[in-house]
Amino acid sequence: MSAAVPKSVDDASSWRDVPLQAGTRCLIEASAGTGKTWTISVIYLRLLLEQELNPTRIVVTTFTDAAAQELRERIRGRILWAVGLATSASSNGSTTSKDSSTDDDEQWLRQRWLDDGGAFDPALAAADRNRLQLALVDLDRAPISTLHSLCRRILSELPFGSASAFDLGDMVSTESIDNELIDDLIRRLGQGEAELSEGEAAWWSDRKALRETLRTALGAGVAVEQVSEEGVAQLKDHGNLALMDAAISDVPSYTRANSALLSGFKALRQFIAGDELDEKTEKALGRLAETLEQPLEERLKKVAKNRDACERAYQFASASLPALTRF
Repeated sequence: MSAAVPKSVDDASSWRDVPLQAGTRCLIEASAGTGKTWTISVIYLRLLLEQELNPTRIVVTTFTDAAAQELRERIRGRILWAVGLATSASSNGSTTSKDSSTDDDEQWLRQRWLDDGGAFDPALAAADRNRLQLALVDLDRAPISTLHSLCRRILSELPFGSASAFDLGDMVSTESIDNELIDDLIRRLGQGEAELSEGEAAWWSDRKALRETLRTALGAGVAVEQVSEEGVAQLKDHGNLALMDAAISDVPSYTRANSALLSGFKALRQFIAGDELDEKTEKALGRLAETLEQPLEERLKKVAKNRDACERAYQFASASLPALTRF
């Protein structure tokens, strides 16, 4: 005897009521430790018995191999439990036994073996047992895996439909590919007849920073803008030193002696002059872009004496940011 199908997903109050027929979908949200895997296993059982699906037609995906393996074992255990219950009911000739429990999943399964008059029908229990035993045979071929493995399986089993190669090769992590590309670049920087440019020499001297920067640049959704050598040369023109000197000459004009804008101007001045930058100055230069996003008025006092010089330096620094990203 089958349970009544709710009119809509909104009518579902438990896993027993979730509609599973073709054309329906349902989202189940749950926190950690609230029984997601348990729910998946009993819904899987419903798909086998109510919808009479073969395990190869039921897709179950997760994010890690360990979680996928646990899901497969939990589903296998759920099917074995149901087979044992059906076998016991058939042997006893009844849906009740001295070990019968009031668990929701067991009640649902035993109710399936009642005929329209509410009497136990051994044939219904035997039919479910046979179907579940067949499901156990095909369970090893069932698509219970990670999302990556599922996609790989689709490509390998349907090469013509997916327009993919017959031999997909081994799966390689993104981190491994990134490390290989970075190592190749370091090798290219470390050997060759021509001298390294100023920018390349800076990267070569700090390979840790090179790795971190390239990992960021290779990330999804990251675009890298190529800066011309002319832009860098214009930035490092010593004629800009006077502009920066005027901007940082009157410290009391800034809201705080350690103003982020003042620190950024000082770092930019050192960069233009070609001075060696220490770690603190490099950080101040790196934070300059974030500092320039805020209005200049918030960084200066109302009675700032060198406001004009600060405004010119502010505009110059904003225009120089694309060139600064090269370093």
